[in-house]
Amino acid sequence: MCKKITIFMTVLVTLLLAACHKTDDQTKDIHISVAASLVPVMNEIIEAYEKEVPINIHLNSGGSGTLKKQISQGAEVGLFFSADEKYVDQLIEEGLILANKKDSTISNTLVLIKSEDAPTISTLTDLTKQSFTLAIGDVSTVPVGEYAKESFVNLNLWEELNDSLIYAKDVTAVKTYVERGEVDYGVIYQTDALTLTQASVVLPLPQDSYEPIVYSLAPIEGYKNQKECEAFMDFILSSTGKNILKSYGFDINE
Repeated sequence: MCKKITIFMTVLVTLLLAACHKTDDQTKDIHISVAASLVPVMNEIIEAYEKEVPINIHLNSGGSGTLKKQISQGAEVGLFFSADEKYVDQLIEEGLILANKKDSTISNTLVLIKSEDAPTISTLTDLTKQSFTLAIGDVSTVPVGEYAKESFVNLNLWEELNDSLIYAKDVTAVKTYVERGEVDYGVIYQTDALTLTQASVVLPLPQDSYEPIVYSLAPIEGYKNQKECEAFMDFILSSTGKNILKSYGFDINE
């Protein structure tokens, strides 16, 4: 009798282990590329989604222009979340994204921040009246830098500020430079300003001085787990996902 029980338990344990192994095998991996300004909020959205769905989501971040270039060159990415709609549009032109699968309902604004030791100013024009350093994103690949340049050009400040500029690889780097006191001022998104610890917001950049900051989200055609990526995109745009985005200061245009 004891021998039969032992055999039965051995078979049962084997079946349970096999079932667990099968479940692990069914857990798929997806890779997504997101603008640096989206990393904190996307980490929370990913955590919420992985609690509901057996999937492993791998996040790659950086300047939107750099991420777009990686995708164009064949990077294994299933979802692209850009801080500038134009990079998604370029991938549509390249046939890597279908136009009807793009979403552009999330937006942001710009603010000027300062390090703890930098003097407080009341207007952007005050920046031209002192010696200082100002960090912005690389104007060729980083949307926050492109928007900042557009704003300063339209405010007739670009030429006067040009010699004081420090260019960063993404908005996170701008924020880090200012918080460490390596530069005096920086231009970042208002969503990034919510988590400042060693810097403070000086003032917002006039919203009529730059084009609306529209984020764009879209799945990449031909990715091996494209359906899973599209399902995750649906979650981002669900009421749960949008509420998380709003909690981080993003605007939802519906």
